[in-house]
Amino acid sequence: MVPKKKWRAFLGGLHHHGDPRSERKGGRIRQGSSQSIRKKKQEDLHFRMEATLRWERDWLEASTESSLDSLYLCDAVRSETGEIKDVAFTYLNSNVEKMVSIPKIFFSGQNV
Repeated sequence: MVPKKKWRAFLGGLHHHGDPRSERKGGRIRQGSSQSIRKKKQEDLHFRMEATLRWERDWLEASTESSLDSLYLCDAVRSETGEIKDVAFTYLNSNVEKMVSIPKIFFSGQNV
């Protein structure tokens, strides 16, 4: 059984029935603004999404660079009417560079 003093200390640390947004100032309870809480949640979500994207990008790059195959990715270059008129290199792994003996930086963003 927990002594009453410990329960009082625990319950005394909770503000407004355990609401973490509230603060006790001078005997009054002040609620945190919902906008600041919403902004903090959005910032946290944005940070987590960026971290996930960085991890996935690094994982994909490590996978393609460790492959024995030559790999390149292209995007469609479209006309004003939406028809595909060309394709442009968007990614090449280092084996493409070895295969054609031309630095891959030369191909990046170039149309085929």
